[in-house]
Amino acid sequence: MVNRHNTGGIIVVTDNKKGKSIDPLKEIGTISVIKRMVLTYQQVNISPITIVGEKDTLYDLERELADYNVIFLKSDEKENSMIDLVKIGINFLKDKCEKVIYSPVVIPMFKMATLQKIVQSESIIASPSYRKKAGHPVLLSNKIYEYILDSEYGMKDTIRSLMDEREFIEVKDEGIIRSLDDMDKLTILLDDHNEQIVHPFLRINIEKEEMFFNSRAKLLLILIDEIGTVKGACEHMALSYRKAWSIIEDIEKALGFTVVNRRHGGKDGGRSSLTEEGKEFLIKYSKFEKEVKLFSEKKFNEIFLMK
Repeated sequence: MVNRHNTGGIIVVTDNKKGKSIDPLKEIGTISVIKRMVLTYQQVNISPITIVGEKDTLYDLERELADYNVIFLKSDEKENSMIDLVKIGINFLKDKCEKVIYSPVVIPMFKMATLQKIVQSESIIASPSYRKKAGHPVLLSNKIYEYILDSEYGMKDTIRSLMDEREFIEVKDEGIIRSLDDMDKLTILLDDHNEQIVHPFLRINIEKEEMFFNSRAKLLLILIDEIGTVKGACEHMALSYRKAWSIIEDIEKALGFTVVNRRHGGKDGGRSSLTEEGKEFLIKYSKFEKEVKLFSEKKFNEIFLMK
């Protein structure tokens, strides 16, 4: 159900270079670090967006980002390295996306314009550069997914081993090299960063007597279809198993047909998949949502930004 030509996003929740714990809910301005990064990714239509980290670190983030249609990928291991978590993200996205963008949560203030330039690169690996210093986010082509997944080195050394293939894109964006350890410098960049994340935020609901379908329900159905269980889908988003089935039952009641096939039993509660009618409805909603958002962005730019 995901467009194979998409660029997927990986936001890695890990410690900084010195091993110091980073709080993704720390506010820069009036919004959290993690939300600021997700908004920047969304501005460039990066999808799916995954948040990858150790299970214990993602619990509060699920609540913070409940309305932002991100997918949580949790490691059961402790003390994961950067490359361990990037591999989890690539494994999830490799059959869905021709490219992925990854960035550690410790580097949150890169600009939308920088992201656009990186995404447009045709190189197998591309990094932004500010005054000849490389930073994040980094673009990875599907041509090197397996190379990275098979690497026995750290992320930094793995990237260095691709130096001959790596494109450096010079940008006027100091945020690509400034970490949460440089809070004074990040604060200086704040006003400029806030200007570029101004955007319309639409919640597109479908109602009958009551609302029965929205972007959150869409994500649930996509994950059920890809993972094969309702329980597995719930583990990737801030949603309880009981609430997921309540959403499914409301959808089916409103539409008058079954959208999820049930096969009961097993430790995961049985296998599940979308019916053909369910897939067709999901495709139609996704098309409707995309066209409404494109129209909204066009009018927003015309009216508010005079573009």
